[in-house]
Amino acid sequence: MLVARRCNVPCSAALEMARDFKSKHPTFISVAYPSYVKNSTASVSVKFMRTHIKRSMQVVTIKHKNESWPAKLIKFPWDHGKLSGWFPFARATSLCEGDVCVFELTKRSPTVLEV
Repeated sequence: MLVARRCNVPCSAALEMARDFKSKHPTFISVAYPSYVKNSTASVSVKFMRTHIKRSMQVVTIKHKNESWPAKLIKFPWDHGKLSGWFPFARATSLCEGDVCVFELTKRSPTVLEV
């Protein structure tokens, strides 16, 4: 799920919509901060990484609508995570600062994160 501020949804409302989103799959929320939009990495919640990601690095596929992009999930020793290589997704979806993404872990092997 991608909630875009350019759709005139205030950031706080977009974040609330993302938090209210219900899925049968594990999820994490990522707000597009300026560094995320300009660079190639985004943070992934400690809870999601600790619960669902076992390896220190794994290749994943980010899917949105009918498109997909390869990326890497990197798990640090303290369970903090980074989604590396997400810039092509951000560029293709015209992600802007303040947009909110809900990533769903829809497949574990190979790992697929749907937005």
